[in-house]
Amino acid sequence: MRGELDLVLELCDLERFDEARSRLDHLIAEYPDDPLPIFLLAHVHICEGSPRAAREAIDRAMIITPELRARELVQASQLFCQLGDITQAISYGRRAIEIDPDHPMAHQALADAYAADPDLDLMLVADHHAAKAAELAPENSDTEPPPDELVEKRTSWSLGWIVAAVVVTLTMRWLGHRIEDLLGIDRPQDQSPLVGMLIVLAVAVAGVWIHRAVRIRRGDDRIDHAIQRWRAVSRELQVTLPAKRAISALNLAGWLCFVPLLVTGWLGFGVLDEGVTPSPGAAARAAVAVAVLSLLLWLALRWWLGPGQPRRFLTSSLTLCVYLLITSGLMATSIAMATAELTNERAWLTVTVLHFAWIVAALVPLIMARVAWGRDRAR
Repeated sequence: MRGELDLVLELCDLERFDEARSRLDHLIAEYPDDPLPIFLLAHVHICEGSPRAAREAIDRAMIITPELRARELVQASQLFCQLGDITQAISYGRRAIEIDPDHPMAHQALADAYAADPDLDLMLVADHHAAKAAELAPENSDTEPPPDELVEKRTSWSLGWIVAAVVVTLTMRWLGHRIEDLLGIDRPQDQSPLVGMLIVLAVAVAGVWIHRAVRIRRGDDRIDHAIQRWRAVSRELQVTLPAKRAISALNLAGWLCFVPLLVTGWLGFGVLDEGVTPSPGAAARAAVAVAVLSLLLWLALRWWLGPGQPRRFLTSSLTLCVYLLITSGLMATSIAMATAELTNERAWLTVTVLHFAWIVAALVPLIMARVAWGRDRAR
């Protein structure tokens, strides 16, 4: 059968897919209990640009193999990686390693899956499995490339997203004014355009999710299934890899720096612009927003990481704990000054500058995360 499979691969290279599928149908009928021809049929569908048929073939191969071995799981991982379904590729790769921890191809497939999408920021884990694959590979094997070639180095987009978020934060107030003017919303001079800012934020969040949903649907996958796989992979990484959990906590610390300006930073704008004291209602709304956001953050982490894990996640990084304290301190100070109807412009200017300085401080944990990643990679 090996010769027939090699011939099918040659036909794929020649883009003679009809002949390849015909030969594979014959092999599948001749060897009904062997998943290898079905996996190759999935590869043919991928080459043809038929992701739905490829997924059906992979599922079929899994069904006829009741006792899955590492080899079959590795093949499934590699095929899902070709489909661009990184979460499925990681899931099958980790199952292969659970079955056979010393399987070099399982570690190689998992390394390729982790390195396939720079948005996931999993190069630290990818390098670990790439090195493990090279370590377990036979000494006379020339099929395993060295770790530096196995995993392509990719630049994290975290810093780019931070810069983009800074621009959005600085322009959100202006956009909020314009939107409220278009909607004809009246507001006192001492109040920030909260309705407009919320509309801008809602549109941005909706745009991100629509973009992700379109990508998922183009891959002929269901959105709810994709989200469940992302959660499963994230939970497994956070539980089994303390280094990954610490780096994720550092990144969360960086994003938290934007919360004070968005939630309470606008309280002092009226004093600085018009000398008008923030109203008690504005201070109350800011306090409610702080409480609601804190609760939502905790519930979101608990939903994503699983019961009992958010506390471990939040305490895995001293930087995150310090950033949480300073973030809450900035918001509490702004609310207290607004409640006391303080009109001292120097005090409000100082707090406002601290809000913006805290955004610049968001770069610190991200740089620390990159340094930690490089240190662990060098070990």
